[in-house]
Amino acid sequence: MHRIDIPAWALQRARNRLHEIVPERTALLVIDMQSAFVDLPPMGNPTAAEIIPNINQLSGATLATNGSRFAASRLHEFVKCPYGVAR
Repeated sequence: MHRIDIPAWALQRARNRLHEIVPERTALLVIDMQSAFVDLPPMGNPTAAEIIPNINQLSGATLATNGSRFAASRLHEFVKCPYGVAR
């Protein structure tokens, strides 16, 4: 899995705010976890598969607390958008 280094102050700040989370007003947004980015060459990233259990756990917890879950879908053709061209 990717190594990340979250500063201690940031972890403490997050822990101090856990009581502020309102489950039914919380959403889980999953981006770029479709098979093309996880396991298919040439875009596949082998380490992406390692976070799937964590995503499934978060998804289950979000569902159990009536939160919303969203996943980005593939976009394979050029689409005009206000910020330029999305691919």
